[in-house]
Amino acid sequence: LPLVDVAKFFPEYTADDIIRTYAIFGGIPYYLQLCDAQEPLRNNVIKLLLTETGTLIDEPNTLLQTELREPSFYSSVVAAISDGCNTKSAIASRLGVKADGIGPYLAKLLALDLIDNSKSLDADEKGRNRRYRVADSLMSFWHRFVRPSLSAISSGFGEEVYDRVVEPRFSEYMAIAFEPITLQ
Repeated sequence: LPLVDVAKFFPEYTADDIIRTYAIFGGIPYYLQLCDAQEPLRNNVIKLLLTETGTLIDEPNTLLQTELREPSFYSSVVAAISDGCNTKSAIASRLGVKADGIGPYLAKLLALDLIDNSKSLDADEKGRNRRYRVADSLMSFWHRFVRPSLSAISSGFGEEVYDRVVEPRFSEYMAIAFEPITLQ
């Protein structure tokens, strides 16, 4: 769903909170219906993503496992992109593999619309200056904040993860997530 429709799920949220919600859960109606519109965004994130029994705690892994043969490697590719590695060489370097070997993985993630890419306007059609970003909001948020904190979450420290990991770095995350939102 586009951002204007997501706002209808949360009539009491401020415009900032609606944009933040969209940056985390995207426009997927199932994810949005799981949120309690009467609760602050923080509480919804903790309840759905930062508790061991949260409904969405394993959603990105489940998606990758049902669609792909090597879900852990694909997850590592997505994690590298979520962390800001946006070129093929940067992603390959992060994973310790050759850049040529990462192409089929990127192509599959592109075909599944989990990532997308762009290139500068002055590049020729076969130009190699492609920049990758995670296209799925939940996948991006999960790999940026949830995946690195899974042990703390499984130990019951979801609120602390939100307060000490998510909140201090959320503006940095929004800097990347905001561009596709504005393009809508």
